Amino acid sequence: MDATHKTCVKCGETKPLSEFPPRGKCRACCRRKQTEYRVKNRDRLLERKRKAYWRDVEETRRLAREYRRTNIETISADEAAWRRAHPEHNWKHHYIKRAKRFGVPVVVEPFSKADVVALYGDRCVYCGVGEFEHLDHYEPVSKGGAHTLANVRPSCAACNKSKHVNPGEDFERRNG
Repeated sequence: MDATHKTCVKCGETKPLSEFPPRGKCRACCRRKQTEYRVKNRDRLLERKRKAYWRDVEETRRLAREYRRTNIETISADEAAWRRAHPEHNWKHHYIKRAKRFGVPVVVEPFSKADVVALYGDRCVYCGVGEFEHLDHYEPVSKGGAHTLANVRPSCAACNKSKHVNPGEDFERRNG
């Protein structure tokens, strides 16, 4: 036998050295033994894995709570900046909450502030002067209006407040 081969102490086969981990058995015999052990001890191994997972989850949660407690100002500022940059998430959640409160079907179509501006401009659609401060539902949520790009309009705070729960076309007729 040359220096490039070795004989397995378990199966007795002669194989290249690359087939042997540091111990005397070949990789195939080691794999076979591990598989037998896993099959025989399946429940015990799963329970150990479950315990380790929950121990790690609790530790991760503890570390996250500690990090948040020590960095609350930075986290709050980052979250506020993100909410300002992505108002569509707040619009959607506010709409869902109101639709459920009014007992109307929840109909949501994803869109962004850029989509609203591209379709209607960045001024109030009712007065044409005010800045886009509020997202108005043309058909009010209380009357079953959906949260879709076709049913929302950019509006200033004053027009949105005076429109109240009237459909957009009624408001336009009164103010037009």
